[in-house]
Amino acid sequence: MPARQVGKGSLRASILSDTAQHALWIGKPEDALTYVDYALVRSDRLMPVHQALLHTMRARVLATMRRPQDTLTAISQADEHMSHARPDDDPHYMGYYDTAEHSAIVGEALADLAPTGHGTAEATRRLTTAVHGYGPTYTRSKTLTEIRLATHTLTTGDPREAAHIAAGALDHTDTLRSQRALTNLRHLNHHTTRHTAIPEIADLNHRLTTHLTDA
Repeated sequence: MPARQVGKGSLRASILSDTAQHALWIGKPEDALTYVDYALVRSDRLMPVHQALLHTMRARVLATMRRPQDTLTAISQADEHMSHARPDDDPHYMGYYDTAEHSAIVGEALADLAPTGHGTAEATRRLTTAVHGYGPTYTRSKTLTEIRLATHTLTTGDPREAAHIAAGALDHTDTLRSQRALTNLRHLNHHTTRHTAIPEIADLNHRLTTHLTDA
């Protein structure tokens, strides 16, 4: 297949994937699903790493829509494509999508499924893998994933462990000025209010409240 044709297909898929992510961010999962499904048209022309990214994006959308079986199917497809990825052959603009980033997005999807009773333990495993897998140049991604892991742990596991994870993330949040980071911190802080009888969580609540007030 001509490289030009592959390049055009990859650009089209990237634009549609970014559009889907934006639609999901502003609370329009149905639109997001439409965009990502368009991106997957003739995805056989894409490199495995790009196919993996699209299927993890689809999993995120489906999880938000509380469709557990479809989400798990999308994750399985994403994992399969990722297993065939060869970093040395991937285009430079996909260099950020490594095993850590893949684990982070899959973990987020599974964490979104937790209220349905699916994927709780696997979400913890994937998010933990991502936190430990990010290199020193990906501090922002690591911190965002730590916040997500802390929230997931707080709502499904050990609150004290969640406080420990969150404390590590907060050590780096002063350097983050994104709306996404603030939204995730507010979400975490909302859940701390249910556990303030635990000293570690009370301390975390105070620290989060102070940080968000000053932001």
